[in-house]
Amino acid sequence: MEEIHFEDGEFIVRQGARGDTFFIISSGKVNVTQEDSANQEPTHIRELTRGDWFGEKALQG
Repeated sequence: MEEIHFEDGEFIVRQGARGDTFFIISSGKVNVTQEDSANQEPTHIRELTRGDWFGEKALQG
């Protein structure tokens, strides 16, 4: 396990990128967005906070 820090507004994973990392949020918050193909604008999906996780498909290999 490795701790990684991100700056405010920095992207962790971009839509369409190959996800090969599992993340557990230890502090702060992560905004999950999805690009709307019609107007290329990001749509807010949800907010993740301490204890939340994402990238579980990376564990499947």
